[in-house]
Amino acid sequence: MKHFKHSAFSLIELLFVIVVLGIVASLGSDIIARAYESYISAKTNNESKTRLTHALHIISTHLKYRIKESVIGRDLFADNPNWATNFSAVTQTPANRLEILEWIGYDNDSLKGQWLSPNNVPGFSGFIDINSTLTTRSQLSLPGSRLDFAHNIIWSLSNNRVGLEGGIGVNQPAIFFKEYSEDINISHFWPSAAMVPDNNYSHQVECIAQDCTTSPSVINLLDGLPINPVLNRAEIVEHAYLAWSAYSIVPVQNNVNGINTDFNLTLSYNYQPWEGEHYNDVTTQSSLLIPNITLFDFNTSGTNSIEVRLCIDSGFVTNTELCAKEVIY
Repeated sequence: MKHFKHSAFSLIELLFVIVVLGIVASLGSDIIARAYESYISAKTNNESKTRLTHALHIISTHLKYRIKESVIGRDLFADNPNWATNFSAVTQTPANRLEILEWIGYDNDSLKGQWLSPNNVPGFSGFIDINSTLTTRSQLSLPGSRLDFAHNIIWSLSNNRVGLEGGIGVNQPAIFFKEYSEDINISHFWPSAAMVPDNNYSHQVECIAQDCTTSPSVINLLDGLPINPVLNRAEIVEHAYLAWSAYSIVPVQNNVNGINTDFNLTLSYNYQPWEGEHYNDVTTQSSLLIPNITLFDFNTSGTNSIEVRLCIDSGFVTNTELCAKEVIY
């Protein structure tokens, strides 16, 4: 009978193989761990960049339709938060102590109007016929306007709070004259109370007899046009803005276990300074733009443009920030 000799691994060889396999496994797991870490880091950074881009897009879209002379900054931590004094013009140097960016937006939606075959008809054309007999100290003729369209647009966008047809509890929009002879300054937009009695530049408005269908191209000035003491007459210019809301970008401090951390950045809107309203009133609407920001900065960049910069914690690597900026003309 034949006997076959079976060769086998010695104990040393087995130990050697086990050691080699262990080394290979540790190297492989480290590579896998690093690859997974890189994936998570890239994913987190991309999500943060998307949030930054989205927030800046919303801010720039609203700032695009600002009345440029109305833009101000406010001190969020002011010892004296008086609405009439706690604001400054935005300058070219970074606004180190101005954390809130605020402005009045003109109503671009009413300017675009509604479709009335064969084309779009503006709700508010922005043009004033100063030679019309319908233009007086108490009303303005607005050729090309359909104020009934403007009323419907404003009424819908403001959640039935602002309109041109008046009513109990309804705020009125305001017009702001362009190219006015009087020096325009930010106090015309942000007075201590309703702005209308304070200057010749801005006026609350509504439709004639609070019905925009009867005279859709004539608007009533609630306070009338005062006599300009220099010109010795009421002054009317040919172009005007229509506005129904102010806007503000407000950082809200986060607090974790009694410790102040980062900020959530919010957009406040649907409030009327000419009615004595403010960005933090209970009736003001607010929406979250982006959570957990570490920096919100703004300054003027060139003529009539604003640069906005945002930073956010990367959320993955400690003390690492992602920042983005945009210039709005």
